[in-house]
Amino acid sequence: MAIRQGASLGGIAWKVFGQDVSTGGLPLLMIHGFGCGAADWGRLPQMLASRGKRQVLCFDHRGVGGSRCTPGPCSIQDLARDSQDVLEAAALGNRVHLLGISMGGMVSQHLALESPGLVASLTLGATTHGGRDARPPPPDFLELCGRWIESDFGDAAAQARVAQSFVQLCAPPGLRGRPGPSSRQVAQFAATPRTRCGLERQFGALARFNSTKYLANILAPTLVIHGGADAVIPPENGESLASKIPGARLLKWGTAGHFFWFDKPLELVSELDIFFQESERIEK
Repeated sequence: MAIRQGASLGGIAWKVFGQDVSTGGLPLLMIHGFGCGAADWGRLPQMLASRGKRQVLCFDHRGVGGSRCTPGPCSIQDLARDSQDVLEAAALGNRVHLLGISMGGMVSQHLALESPGLVASLTLGATTHGGRDARPPPPDFLELCGRWIESDFGDAAAQARVAQSFVQLCAPPGLRGRPGPSSRQVAQFAATPRTRCGLERQFGALARFNSTKYLANILAPTLVIHGGADAVIPPENGESLASKIPGARLLKWGTAGHFFWFDKPLELVSELDIFFQESERIEK
């Protein structure tokens, strides 16, 4: 599969999977969660590019992978600006499907509200609107994030241990603590370089997010996906989010965990591509 890669003027590293096919679908911009980069999607970008004959853009959040960490405080608005910068750098046009998970779902909500002309469709996975109506992450996840931020980023063994704990918490219950696919996903996740600067700033950004009172202004066709066994963002958050966005559809992804695409990825790609195609037909 054809791959292009580069960096925005702000130093955010990006990759585009798939070729520019005139008969294919609109491009897709994928925005990952806290501490994650393009490689942490696994093969999902390639699968979506192949299924829809579309170009799929993903990138490393600031301070992760090949992306530079900008000094100073960081907000969801700043991360949204990173997303727009990579879209411009990759020259994919001014109309895309948007898929964001977890912290990336917060960024996607901001983009859908502030740049509605950009968003052909909005997919929000394993995320929350924040605020008083939201169910917070469990204490063990917050404690893990704190340990990760304070860990020795020069110690490969220490980073591998944190990566294992993080992925196991995000995986479907049936994969937690078992060898096989989960161990490969842990190894891939641990291979992504990370910095304290990046994690500190991202964690501060997501902790302050609250879009609740603005959700009724989202215009894009919206699909909310949430795993029934999400141990990071409780599933009630997906239900609340879908109830507050006009016309949004909630897709409960069985007993999947926070990284819901680990569970039945082929079926998920089919569901997503059908949603993208339906959204494109509405535009026509």
